[in-house]
Amino acid sequence: MNERRTTRTLLVIAAITGFIALVLPLEVFAQGDVCQIIRIKQEKGAAGSRIEARPDMVKVPKGACVIWVNWVPKSQIRVTFKENAKACMRATDAPSGFKEVENCYLSEFIPLGKSVSLHFNEAGTFKYHIEIPDTTKHTPAGINPGKIEGAGEIHVE
Repeated sequence: MNERRTTRTLLVIAAITGFIALVLPLEVFAQGDVCQIIRIKQEKGAAGSRIEARPDMVKVPKGACVIWVNWVPKSQIRVTFKENAKACMRATDAPSGFKEVENCYLSEFIPLGKSVSLHFNEAGTFKYHIEIPDTTKHTPAGINPGKIEGAGEIHVE
């Protein structure tokens, strides 16, 4: 009888320890930096195929990073900040895959499954566009290379 009670006690202690080990890292992560993932994907609608950002509007705190991931089959994409490029460049650091070109903030071409990111340090609203670059050789039906296919906004508070 004592053996069973000891075994049960040890199992309860192990379960509680395991739960704490799983929950503690999540809680610590939740208190740290925030990263918002934006999926760029192909959607089919009444007008044909189109490229969209999901979510297309995000709110993040200062210090957050935003990561764009290409989920569009057979197409490279590009994320562009044209309207407020200078403000976006001042508000961000640690760009991964972005560069300034002729007063625009452009990402490199992003193939399927790859990503680019920015770390936002200042508050503001930043509008971006999603384009299929002219150099894309294979595009899904209904998607035009060189055309702005989608848009989104990032609100940094």
